[in-house]
Formats: sequence, structure tokens, C-alpha cells
Amino acid sequence: MPHHGRSTEIFKDEEQGVAFKMTRVKGALDSLAVSNAALGAQTILHILAPPLALWLFLQLLRVGPDAPTMSALVLTILLPIVWPCVMFKCKRRSKRWIRGACSPCSACSLFISVLVTFIVCYVLLLTDPPSVVRPALVPNERVAVIGGGASGTFTAWMLKQDPRATVHLYEAEAVIGGHSATEMVDGKHLDMGFIFSKHSYNIYNSLTDRFGFERQVASLSVAYGGDEKYLPYSNEDGGAGKVFREAAKAAGDPARADRLEAELARFLDMSRSATLDIGSAITPLWYFLWRHGFSKDFTHSVLIPILTVLFVTGHGALEQSAGLTLQYFKPGGPQAFLTLNASSPDSPPVYHTLGGVKYLYDQLLADVDMLVGRDVFLSSPTRRLVRVGAQWRVDVVGGGDGQLYDKVVLAVDAKMAKVILEAGGMGGLMPMVLGMVDYDDLSVSLNRVDPDGEIRSGALYRVDEGGCLAGSIDRVLDNGDGDFRLQGIPPTAQERVVSSLDLGEAVASRSWRHTRWTVWELIVTKRLVTRLNYRKGVILAGAWVEGVGQNDALRSGALAACAVGISDATATMFRQMVAPYENWTDFCTSHVAGARTENV
Repeated sequence: MPHHGRSTEIFKDEEQGVAFKMTRVKGALDSLAVSNAALGAQTILHILAPPLALWLFLQLLRVGPDAPTMSALVLTILLPIVWPCVMFKCKRRSKRWIRGACSPCSACSLFISVLVTFIVCYVLLLTDPPSVVRPALVPNERVAVIGGGASGTFTAWMLKQDPRATVHLYEAEAVIGGHSATEMVDGKHLDMGFIFSKHSYNIYNSLTDRFGFERQVASLSVAYGGDEKYLPYSNEDGGAGKVFREAAKAAGDPARADRLEAELARFLDMSRSATLDIGSAITPLWYFLWRHGFSKDFTHSVLIPILTVLFVTGHGALEQSAGLTLQYFKPGGPQAFLTLNASSPDSPPVYHTLGGVKYLYDQLLADVDMLVGRDVFLSSPTRRLVRVGAQWRVDVVGGGDGQLYDKVVLAVDAKMAKVILEAGGMGGLMPMVLGMVDYDDLSVSLNRVDPDGEIRSGALYRVDEGGCLAGSIDRVLDNGDGDFRLQGIPPTAQERVVSSLDLGEAVASRSWRHTRWTVWELIVTKRLVTRLNYRKGVILAGAWVEGVGQNDALRSGALAACAVGISDATATMFRQMVAPYENWTDFCTSHVAGARTENV
């Protein structure tokens, strides 16, 4: 019996030991579950806090410091501080994982993330990037300009105002001009890229004046062909358009045209009173249209087709800046380019250049005696830039080690610049930022059309289903009756849509890469790229650096030349040249203290 009692005691001790261990294991598992739940809650809070702070910051820029926005702003900043105190008071009623998620350490890191978001937004959006500083002129400095488009050619022309400067221009194609492409067909100069200009194109207009190229008033009449969901529209005769009204009547909904006409009038009223500030500039167009109650009819039948003519592709149109878009339609505004009524006297005047845009850039090189084979290297695509000591080596496709240069101007699109820099071993922030600029690849062809084709009559431009753009280019340029069509086909166009197009006989073709110029890319280029540019002897140029269009390409070329180094005489010449169109008195006035800027 004693032995049996002893065994019972041992079993009891073992049971108690196992129970104690199980209790400890259960406690550890509970603690782990609480820790994981707290960690998950902290992660969620840290993910949601920066976007909330960003939204409040943008809302503050859009609508100003009104009471609701400021209250939400203050609450967002104070919430990480107040929340732990509230949880401490209510800890007996709170779950353990909530108390863990709202610990002082978590609140401190949350507060820091919100604060950093506000600081980054303030620096990027509300502080101006530094101006271009003109360095001292260096005797015998060698400069390579990669890209023979508008910006690259103009950079070379500016630098070669000093005839002793060594400047080499590399171009991947067999001709210079880039987007300023002109084809000579049947004795007619037909532009395929940059076509239109306006009065505010200060550099382009001054160059055409200087070299004797005449500009004539053109029209941007646009017709949308409609599709399965949206009715056709034309801005040619104003209002809702005869085409749209007839189609709405045929669809059994004549009131649809009346609704569109009311939206057209409302949009035009808003564009007349629009002002461009940081708040409107960073507001996406889709948000603006939604907030102000514009219908899908207006968006797809009117706005996107008209923007397609300006940007050549409608892909990403709704992600562009609402503030800038309103400026395009503002009668009498400096950015006015488009119209909802091509027959209205308020339509902004746009111009085309007689004699072919490309030949202007041929004249620039001839003016400074830059010869093909000696200073200009055609059919020479650059594959990489390699750092060699304090210089840069330019290697071209199909060649060995290239020539060495002290400074290089990359006058190419952002994607190509990224490829060239990364191929040469450059890492860091610059290639990453360049990768943030998005493009649409577009196939553009010049076609001889059927004499009875629809493009011969009506609007000068037509946008069909899938964003396919066709322009009666010889009518646009006032040198024909509609014998030639300029056709743009985006890669997003469906095969059935492309196969249904009557393209006609192809005369010439090009592959263009167009930046979308969305709000995000606007911030990247105007706030990030400008802060990283002009460093280590590599300068970025191109229309995408300054905006869109031919004049922005020239503007970036002028700033690139300034960053390389030009003389006081060249800077003064430039200011005087553009003075009839813009008083750019501060161009290239900021230079290194004590720098020698006269001709050497």
C-alpha cells in the first residue's frame, strides 16, 4: 500500500509538471499571437498613414486651408500622439493586440512616417529646384551631343556660336531632326512629327524668323468616329456637332446631344476662368471630371479625341494634369492650343511652318559649319557612356571604344537615356528616376489615299475606335486637297480595328515614342529630374525634360548649352533673339562665382 501511495504522488507531480509546461507553452503561443497581431496592426497603420497624409496634403493644395481640411490635417498629425494615451485609459477594455499596436514606440514611428511624408511633399511640390548654373568656359573642352532631334541640334548650335568649341553630334538615324521629320513627296513638304506651333513658342518662332521660314495659320478641327458605346462627335461646326446630334437622334435619345452641349458650355466656362497653380497642376484630369460631374459621353466623344491630336495618343489622357488641360482650351491664354469649336472666333490660332520643319534644323547646323562625317555622325546609335577618369567615352553600336569627351548632353528620351547610362555602369538614383517616365510607342505612316476617301472632306483630323489618329496632312499644311494621310496607330489598338482601316499606299513610316505627361511624370520631370540633372558632366535634354512639344525641346536644349558653358556674348544673343516673343532676361545669368565667361 505505501508503494501504491508513492506512485500516486509521483503521477500527480508529473501531471502538475505537464500542466505547468502546457500553461507556459500556451502563454508563449498567446504572446506570439498577440505579438503577430500587434505587428500586423502596426504594419497596416504604417501603410495607411503616408497615403492619408499625402491625400490631405494634396487636398490642402487643391482647396486651400479650409476648416475641414485643416481639422483633418491636425488630427492626422496628433493621432499618433493621442492614440496611445486613449488606449492606456481604456486598456482594461481593449484587447491586448490593440494595446500592443498602439504602444508609444509604434506611435513614435507612425508619427515619423507621417512627418516624413509631409516634408517630402513640401520639398518636391512647394520648393523650386535650383536654377541652371553656367560654369566657366574651359579652353579646348570637348562636348558630345547624343541625339540629333530638336533639342540636340539646338544645343550644338548654341555651343558652336564659339567657332573654336569642339562639339560632336551623334544621331541614330540617317537624317537629323528627330520628331521634326519631313518627307518630300510629289514636290510637297509633308511633316510627320512636330507640325504645329503657337505664338508663345518663343524659341521656335524666333528661329523661323531668323532663318526665313514662314508660318501660316492652321486649323485643328477634329472628328471622332464613335464606337459601340460612344457616339461620334466633331468640333468642326461648334456646339454638340451636327454629326453627334444626328447620331443621338438615330439612337433614339435626342436629349443626349442637349446634355453634351450643356457640358461643352460648362467646360468652356471653366477653362475661361481657370488659373494654373500647384493645386490644379497636380490634380489628375479624371478626378477633375468626376468631381465636376462630366459624363462619359463628354470624356470619350469630345475630350480624349481632341487631346489625341495634341499628344498623338489618347492613352493616359485622363491621367494628365487638369490644370494644364484647362489651359490648353483657355481662349487667349499663353498655353491655348485646342478648341471645342473650330469655327469660333475665340479659337486659339495655331500655325504650321512652310517648307518643312526638318529643314530648319539642317539650317542650324549649316549656320555653324557643322559637317556630316567631321562634326555630325549619322546612323550612329549610342550604346553606352563609360566613365574614364574625369571624362566620358561615347561608344556607338557596331564600333569599338569611342572618343573621349569632357561633357555629354543626352538629348534623347528618358528610356533611351536610362539604357545608355546603365550600359556604361552608372547606377544610383538617376537611372531609377528615368525609369519612372513612361512612354507610348506609336507607329506613324504617311499614306497616299483613295481619291474618294472620307478623309478628303470634313475635319482635318479623325480619331477612330482604339485611338487610331488620321490627319489629312496635305490639307493641314495647305499644300494639297487631301491626297495624303498621316496615320498614327497606338500599340493598344486592337487588330480588328487596325485591319478595318483603309490605310492606302504607304509612302513613309516612322516609329515615335511619346511621353504620356501624366501628373506623376510631371512631378518626376519638373521636381526630381531637374534636381539630378547637370551633374558629373552629363546633361539631360529633350522635350520631356521641360514639357511637351517642339518649343520645350528647344528650351531644354538652350538650358543644356548653358549648363555646358557658353559665353556672355552667346547668352546675350539668345536673349535678344527671343525678346520679340518672351522677355527671358534671366536666361543663363546665374554662373559660378568668379567664372570666366568671355570667349577664350
